[in-house]
Amino acid sequence: MNGHSDRIKTCLDVSHDVFNVLICSLEENGFVCSQHGISVAEQLGIFLYTSCITGLSSRHVGERFQHSPDMITRYFLCDS
Repeated sequence: MNGHSDRIKTCLDVSHDVFNVLICSLEENGFVCSQHGISVAEQLGIFLYTSCITGLSSRHVGERFQHSPDMITRYFLCDS
């Protein structure tokens, strides 16, 4: 979030401004940190990266974001 603004566009295919608007919208609608303390921003990033960009398995995404595959499946993919 604090890095170069082009990085988020490259990694998640949304601009930094759009990402911030999505976070604000989620928070305004009651979306909060997970029970495991994962921020709304990280949850959104993982969702976008997994569902909209890569289509990688929960094992690969878990490795990328340093969460267990079970946590990725349970908290971010919901339907997997």
